[in-house]
Amino acid sequence: MENPLHNDFLKKLIKTKPDGSLFKRESTTLEFKQEFDWDVRASRVKYLKTVAAFSNKAGGYIVFGITDSPRTLKGISKPFMGIDDAQINQFFNQFLSPTPEFEREEIEVNGKIFGFLYVHPAENSPIICIKDYDKILSESSIYYRYSGQSCVIKAGDLMKLLENNKQKQANKWMNLFTRAATVGVDNAGIFDTVTGKLATTKGNQFVLDEKLLQRMKVLDKYSEQEDGAEAVKIVGNIDKTGTIINRPFALHDEDIIHGFLKDEHIRHAKEYIEAMCYQSSGFMPVYYYKRLGEYSDRETINLIKLAKTNSHTKKKLLKRLNSNKDAKDLNGKFGMDENTSVRSKRLKFYNQLINEEEVEVSSVGEVKRLLEAICNLEEGNYNSPYLKEILLKIFNEYYDSKISTFIKKTICFIDMLENK
Repeated sequence: MENPLHNDFLKKLIKTKPDGSLFKRESTTLEFKQEFDWDVRASRVKYLKTVAAFSNKAGGYIVFGITDSPRTLKGISKPFMGIDDAQINQFFNQFLSPTPEFEREEIEVNGKIFGFLYVHPAENSPIICIKDYDKILSESSIYYRYSGQSCVIKAGDLMKLLENNKQKQANKWMNLFTRAATVGVDNAGIFDTVTGKLATTKGNQFVLDEKLLQRMKVLDKYSEQEDGAEAVKIVGNIDKTGTIINRPFALHDEDIIHGFLKDEHIRHAKEYIEAMCYQSSGFMPVYYYKRLGEYSDRETINLIKLAKTNSHTKKKLLKRLNSNKDAKDLNGKFGMDENTSVRSKRLKFYNQLINEEEVEVSSVGEVKRLLEAICNLEEGNYNSPYLKEILLKIFNEYYDSKISTFIKKTICFIDMLENK
């Protein structure tokens, strides 16, 4: 399809009959939604299921602004193009792998706004669900589009999908070998798009620097010719040394929190701070990455303000950075004495933490008491690597539990103790 979002084609998708109902019905390539509820997490997850199903079949459209029974033109009341593609990608990456490709557009018909999300057929299928969500998504499931609905793929269709994918890969290899034979095997090289390295058959390797690429200009293949041959000319000063290309990469809340708890020396602190704006919570260890990037308070705030999203998370991060309170208010909030069993449990965990003893928890309730004990710690009276190892284990094992927010607040508390 040359342009799946051409205005005239989109209007055909929502063309109506004289009685106001739509000509088209939901199909293997078309689904209708009444509202664009991106701010509702359950709705976003349902969109994911359809996106994965379209991607694993032949692509398709989700059209927002269409009522159900009967199908009529209502329009959407919430912003569609106001959500940044990066934010959508971040959410897709949390649940699907590899990430589906999509495009968006909105049009106005009779004063009403309609949103169109076009999902491309997957180049590397199948798209697999990598995380559970309620009863909507199931980890390791492959969703496929059937007539008007998105379901777990049937055995016969899965076998066909895998066979087609195998054939596509074989075709790519044959195409590569054919092109290499055209230029001659001694003249051919391999460019790794992940690392930015260009390797030749003679063992030479070249690495392209991102700043260098910005100074290069590749001319149209017909712009300059010599002896009738097509030519490509690179214009710019070529540095003697280079570094691996800094390619954009997707970051999830797990990556951000793991980086802090593992004390990773992140080279791209800016990307981590910006990625925080697209997560589901503003309780992120922002001060750790602020310190790694050697940013001032004002520079960090400006980085967050430049993120192309108006999410609640972004507002929460800005509020935290502009406040002298924040998660540090948890300090001393939870009493510790032996008057009650709860307080006694906190005190036991607190003493274990101070003495760097082995800490064992076997329930959500015990984890909560442990987190409350951690919130009584003070700067300098605990071993940071030892504590972070405990928090990492808790985060990995209990992150999807009902105390996930408390876990993140406690992590932010330690971040503030050490980095603010």
